[in-house]
Amino acid sequence: MFTNDALLRSVTNSLLIGVVGSVLATSALTLAALVAHRSRFRLRSTLPAILFYPRALPGIVVGVGIFWTFVLVAPLEPLRTTVWGIMLAFIVRNTAVGYATIQASLLAISAELDAAARTSGATWFRACRGIVVPLLRPALAGCLVLMFVSILNDYDPAVFLVTTGNEVLGVTMLKQWAAGFAGPVAALGVIQIAITALAVLIGRLAWGAKLRA
Repeated sequence: MFTNDALLRSVTNSLLIGVVGSVLATSALTLAALVAHRSRFRLRSTLPAILFYPRALPGIVVGVGIFWTFVLVAPLEPLRTTVWGIMLAFIVRNTAVGYATIQASLLAISAELDAAARTSGATWFRACRGIVVPLLRPALAGCLVLMFVSILNDYDPAVFLVTTGNEVLGVTMLKQWAAGFAGPVAALGVIQIAITALAVLIGRLAWGAKLRA
């Protein structure tokens, strides 16, 4: 397992995509939830539908759409053969998972809190940053863990994006299985399960520390 460069790259690439992608996705989804439920932006009601829509589509369809976006939009074309392009595909595919976590907690926070801050002279950004986001920290931690696990275990949006050098766990396992090599598939599966369990454990420990504090 650790002497095969392609297999080892698939593990390191998946970890990189999972960590960076979950942080970026959580930040973007937090902003989207605040705009959708705590702002007067004219098109705010369309944001939840946009974020849930990719999950309603087959992952292969999402992957094909992102592939052709990279091909047809010149500034994005360099992303097509990089791990960052795959990361973007995984984030788009799993926005519903993270957004649902944040939305449920955000709706439980009274809008009167940030409205009181606005009445006292705070800007929308200041009210959200100083009042709403701190109350959302448990939900944001949950979103971070869920997005990491979802991105780590996803594969179908990346089928058309993976090339030599940007392999990820799911696609590598699929290719190895199609070629008849069950051993590497089993090894990668064990590693995938171990990383997922570790991420969930860290999330639970962080949640327990938060409750004790």
